[in-house]
Amino acid sequence: MKNWLTVLFLFLSISWNAELFADEYADIRPQLTLCFTCHGQNGVSTQPKYPIIAGQHFYYLYVQLKDFKTAYRSSEIMGPIAKLLEKKQMIAMAKYFSEQEWPNIGYRPIEERAQL
Repeated sequence: MKNWLTVLFLFLSISWNAELFADEYADIRPQLTLCFTCHGQNGVSTQPKYPIIAGQHFYYLYVQLKDFKTAYRSSEIMGPIAKLLEKKQMIAMAKYFSEQEWPNIGYRPIEERAQL
């Protein structure tokens, strides 16, 4: 119940900037803005806890959303959110994030891993 209330609160409290989105994404602005809450602006997360979704492959993103929706993949955060999405919204969201550029995060591998 607590997760449901959290999701509902986030959906109701979201404000978005129309200039961030192309017209084709107007219908999913609230959902995209909700994604930005954890995954960062345009899907570029700055928190290790949340994956970067900008620049991921379309089908990968769509399947993850579908799996969260059906509970094939479990998550206390993503499960309740994905359950509220329709198929066309999941497709549009996957398309949006797949079109974003993968960020240059400046990752440098640990020497030991580089030699594996």
